[in-house]
Amino acid sequence: MKKRPVIIASAVALLSISVLLATRGTVSYLVDAEKADNIVTIGKVDVEISEGDYEDEQIIPAGGIVKKAPQLKNNGYNDEYVFFEVAVPKKNVTLLYESDVKDTNNPGTILHKEGTKLDGYTSPKAAEIFKMIADGGNKDTVPLPSGSVEYEYIFGYNKGDDSHDGWVYLSKNDSGSDYNYYYFGYNKRLEAGNSTVTLFDKVQLKSFIDLEIADKSDTEDVNEAEMKVEVKAYGIQSDDLGIEGITNGFTGRLDQLQLTTLLNIVRNKGLTNT
Repeated sequence: MKKRPVIIASAVALLSISVLLATRGTVSYLVDAEKADNIVTIGKVDVEISEGDYEDEQIIPAGGIVKKAPQLKNNGYNDEYVFFEVAVPKKNVTLLYESDVKDTNNPGTILHKEGTKLDGYTSPKAAEIFKMIADGGNKDTVPLPSGSVEYEYIFGYNKGDDSHDGWVYLSKNDSGSDYNYYYFGYNKRLEAGNSTVTLFDKVQLKSFIDLEIADKSDTEDVNEAEMKVEVKAYGIQSDDLGIEGITNGFTGRLDQLQLTTLLNIVRNKGLTNT
């Protein structure tokens, strides 16, 4: 009798930010459980999101940076493979340079002044409002799409590879009108009771022309507008998956192909936005 249990858990953390105010809430819950034949005990998958020193009720001006360091803890009984989905809001805005850009070939010459429009922004267009910043020793950024303006889509993360435990960038869905979705997988099976490294460590509200996204219904402060960064986590038990190369007791680091295969199992359960 072969056991084929698949348990998927999901957790959600919201970073709700206005230009002036941020609030957050978290929730975790068991989404799905399957068992084969009459086997009843198939373990427990339970992932918990923590966000480090993130504080509610912060003042966040355009260009401001706040601490927000999502990581996952395995509170279940079984080892798990875990994933993050991050929804980054996008708005029709005019992005601005956040600092002076100097001409490296002509020292002392400033090509672009802080607060001026980013190259390519003659008028507002869809752009991500937040930038993720990683502080780990093996940090990296998600590759920019071809033809992108520098700093337009910056997503920093603490990268995992053959020598480091960490996160592997898997894919991005930018087909929506309001959010871009990023998917990451942790490159090690997460043992019960253990935690991952942080996905990223800070979030920056990009510099843009504030009034382009202001909530005009707020007559007291037309410069205020609420936006949310949604972070979801998924965990799937590591044993009895029946996937070639990821057998019971596998303790090696996973690559992008292996993690994508696992994420597709989660997608087949209808739990993600792609």
